[in-house]
Amino acid sequence: PVELVGEDPAGSVVLVGVNGPAVEASSRIPCRVAKLTIQQQSRHAAPAMSGAVIAKGGATLVLEECVVSSQTGHCVVVQGLSTNAYVLHNHISRGKGVGVLVCDYGKGVVEDNEISHNGRAGVAILSCADPQVRSNKIHAGLDSGVLVSEKGRGRVEANDIFANRRAGVAILKDGEPLVLSNRIHDGRDSGVLVCENGQGLVKDNEIFANQMAGIAIGRGGASRVTGNTIRDSNGGSLCLSMHSRGVISANVIQLDDRATMQVPEDILPGVRQQNTLLFTAPDGAAAPAAASPTPTPDSEPDPDASCELRQALVNFPPPVEVGLEDILMDEEPDYIEL
Repeated sequence: PVELVGEDPAGSVVLVGVNGPAVEASSRIPCRVAKLTIQQQSRHAAPAMSGAVIAKGGATLVLEECVVSSQTGHCVVVQGLSTNAYVLHNHISRGKGVGVLVCDYGKGVVEDNEISHNGRAGVAILSCADPQVRSNKIHAGLDSGVLVSEKGRGRVEANDIFANRRAGVAILKDGEPLVLSNRIHDGRDSGVLVCENGQGLVKDNEIFANQMAGIAIGRGGASRVTGNTIRDSNGGSLCLSMHSRGVISANVIQLDDRATMQVPEDILPGVRQQNTLLFTAPDGAAAPAAASPTPTPDSEPDPDASCELRQALVNFPPPVEVGLEDILMDEEPDYIEL
């Protein structure tokens, strides 16, 4: 194996990539990169998109105890069939693009990292990629905390996902992850957003204190949502489209005076029967809800429109045409408050 390890203290050795990646692994020889500060910079006004650290072409890369940032692109990219990366115990922040992007059938483990303040998603799983993302802190990004799209899969487990500008977890375009036992909270949008034939299983998460709905399922959303605790969201605990195909069961859904469930009338009885609804009184005590209010057509937000706005901003290329310079960064995002 090839090793590139900085001297103690960790991060005191700085590796800078100019107009390209600082680290690129593209052979089948295992590589380990550890205890470095890795930066990507550019001398051009409009540089091509790449990543500060790239694993591709069937490479096996271990990246651990590093500080990674990119002024021009993504921080870490794992791309391609048979490519495996183990991204462990790093600080990954201030990327112009995604914090950790896994795409084109890439695999690996993203564990125990601090992923924050990135211009796009903290972690993006695209184009049939199938990584394990666990025990990370993913926060303060300008897009979703975790984004799964274009038939991405993966296991997203035991992460603390908070204070992101968009949905804590977004599942779009045939994405099919397992989202298990995460804390998804204090975001500026929905806790979990599913639409455009997003699928998968959202189970045993604690979803709270988001500015929009705790769970939002728009047109074509087909995830199974079960065993979650959903509470304290300003936009209501649930926001379901009449065109959604998701299954909502065995959740504990807490309601309070600030917001109500946004659920079509014909779906509402099933939601009441298959979940535990609690009403929070003004004194903070929780009690079983006798009835859940039904939204009026004039007051109900349109999750389908929400999905259309998000999809227009995502604009991912198809899996067979993925180019690092094109993914997610065609232009600066025009954020729309929903």
